[in-house]
Amino acid sequence: MISLRTSVFVLLACAVWLLGTGQCPAGVPNKELKLEARLVAGTNEDKAPNPKQKGVDPDLVKTLRKVFKWKNYFEDNRQTATIPVNGRKKITLNSETELEVVNLGGDRIEVKLSLCGKVATKSVNTLPEKEWLTLGGADKNNTAWFVVLRRSAE
Repeated sequence: MISLRTSVFVLLACAVWLLGTGQCPAGVPNKELKLEARLVAGTNEDKAPNPKQKGVDPDLVKTLRKVFKWKNYFEDNRQTATIPVNGRKKITLNSETELEVVNLGGDRIEVKLSLCGKVATKSVNTLPEKEWLTLGGADKNNTAWFVVLRRSAE
């Protein structure tokens, strides 16, 4: 029978080996994360709530319509950021909306969404390539806003 001391030693050795390989346990490399964040408005109106907003690309519209009820989606702002493993980056989307993203390694990120300087939500998420992470809330005049994130193709 293996002693408790031997079991602990083996577990520690495995942990050191995994960390030393630069790999997450799932085999996803630990590397910097290139992230794209967009601030999007959803509405049933044919025109954008703000004349400076432009229509969202069809692939993202298709993704949003699977979950949300809005007929049209308009992009307010788009930002990109590169975040090293275990690093954090603040991304300002407008004067009221800011994200703080932590690259936890592999496909995992921690996201904190702040509105008007107050934390609205904080969560840990998996963000596989080509997938969107959506955060959102109600707005006035029968519209909604969304913050969508994905790994950047850059």
